[in-house]
Amino acid sequence: MPRSRYAAALLLGFIAAGAFARETDEQKARKKEWEEAQAAFDRDYRSEDPAVRRAAVQRLGAFTEMGSASLVIGQVLGKEKHPGVLEAAVQVISRTSIPEEVRLICEKAVAKGDWPVRAVLAEALGYLSAPSAADSIRALLKSEKDPRVLTMAIFGVAQKRMADAIDMVIPLLEHEDWQVRVAVIETLATLKDEKGLMPLIDRLMNERGRLRQDIADALKKMTGRDYGRDANKWRQWFFERDKMPPDPPAPPPGAPAAPKNPDDPHGSAVRDEPTYFGIRVVSDRVLFILDVSLSMKTPIDIDKMKMAREAALTGDQPEEDRDSEQFEQTIEWWKIKDRLDLAKAQLKFVIKNLDAEQAFEIVTFSEKVQSWNAGALMKASARAKAKAIQYIDQVAVEGATAAGAALDFGFEMAGPGAADKSYKTGVDTIFFLSDGAPTDRPEDQILEDVRSRNRLRKIKVHVVAIVNQSVRFLRLLAEQNGGTYKFFKVEDKQ
Repeated sequence: MPRSRYAAALLLGFIAAGAFARETDEQKARKKEWEEAQAAFDRDYRSEDPAVRRAAVQRLGAFTEMGSASLVIGQVLGKEKHPGVLEAAVQVISRTSIPEEVRLICEKAVAKGDWPVRAVLAEALGYLSAPSAADSIRALLKSEKDPRVLTMAIFGVAQKRMADAIDMVIPLLEHEDWQVRVAVIETLATLKDEKGLMPLIDRLMNERGRLRQDIADALKKMTGRDYGRDANKWRQWFFERDKMPPDPPAPPPGAPAAPKNPDDPHGSAVRDEPTYFGIRVVSDRVLFILDVSLSMKTPIDIDKMKMAREAALTGDQPEEDRDSEQFEQTIEWWKIKDRLDLAKAQLKFVIKNLDAEQAFEIVTFSEKVQSWNAGALMKASARAKAKAIQYIDQVAVEGATAAGAALDFGFEMAGPGAADKSYKTGVDTIFFLSDGAPTDRPEDQILEDVRSRNRLRKIKVHVVAIVNQSVRFLRLLAEQNGGTYKFFKVEDKQ
């Protein structure tokens, strides 16, 4: 008997002998389909191609009443490492309604053991309808030590909308691991329970980098108000909300934008903050990925005013300042002849404006992937920024567009997700710039791989497209990973 069939038979010992003794024709046909599905799984899951293994697991989802969850638990978990295949495993496991399998999932999730197995099972708990699944999530919130398993349990609270567990989730805003804190922020925003407001406001005063913006976004989602990252404004609103008038209406379309301070959108002071093609760089741990394939040498027409308006100055500068001397000092627009020139100019601009407490790395990709600092983050000291700018100046185009390999490199830099001991050691934001679709792997396969990897990593992926028309792959890469998609349209020279 093939190994996987033996494991399945062992795990399905709860099916009494002779259960199919009086099978109907329909039951016999279904049993035959299940046997064929197991044989196909035995064959295809041996493949070295993760796409083939993923499909092999996905097909088992049609046989959950036959015990396919047990087969996946026994043959996939603990052995499989590819995130896309593990995502498919979650989908199969979480569909079961067999009491013995539900019990097995709950017991393995909360017991001691390998975290990759328990993280998958903890994620599946969020989709199981059995009351015991919610009980297991509460048990994990109370005593779980591994941040990766804990993160999945927190997301289970959001998935099941367990309002009764909010008091167990809130203290985890102080957890040392940033991915755990992200999970709590997103869960509180989903539940929209007033109990979460003041803890988020308090954490806003102590958080920095990208997570400060995450909290501000969560508070806006929960309240409909927007006081940015200004904790004092949020605190004032919380205690005086019954007396405060509604926010003023938004200005009509086309009206000049008022200057904003990201820490206080209703104030007038403008705080310098680096931007990358107009996207604020709020992260303290950021990776810039730059396309240097041959198509980036496509000549473009320069629209100086558009560059000043959309991609130049730090902060939200008043419109009348867009064409100031400051722009000419920061962007050498007269040197920009092609797409790569524009990308390099903007990358140098943002690096010059990084705060000394921000850390960064640069990765370039064509048919191969290269990094400036050997895949490690570097604090943005004056010396580091000068060396990075020298590196950017020397970058030249070559070959095809290995976007998939570049994203693989970026996620390897980010680590296995919720495994680092503090926020200081892992990338939490990626800025990805390209002028087209990838050539090293199918688009949807790359998108699926990134989305699957990001189940635990929670990296924001902002995307800039320098091209004359929007690119589906680049747009979805940002949309599916919590980032901003900036289509910086350029006109190619004829």
